[in-house]
Amino acid sequence: KLVTFENLDTGDVSTVFIGSYMIDPTRKRVDGHAIVSYASPLGYLLLGARAGEVRQGTLPSGGSSLLTQKVRVKSISIPSS
Repeated sequence: KLVTFENLDTGDVSTVFIGSYMIDPTRKRVDGHAIVSYASPLGYLLLGARAGEVRQGTLPSGGSSLLTQKVRVKSISIPSS
C-alpha cells in the first residue's frame, strides 16, 4: 500500500510503501519511496487509514498526529539481493 501523509506536528509530507514485516533491511527504498513494515510503529499507525483520516499515536521520534492525504494500493516487485 502506498500512503502519502502529513505530520501535523511538523508539516512534513511523506510517501511510504507499507509492506511485510519481512522487509530486507538493506533494501530501504522502492520507486523512490521508503519501505515501512506494517509491524513498525509508523506502519501500524497508518495501516487501514483512509484519505482524509487523522491518526494519532506515539512514534519513536515522539507523539504525532498524521493526516492521511492519499492512500492507494500499488503492487511492487522487490528484487532479492
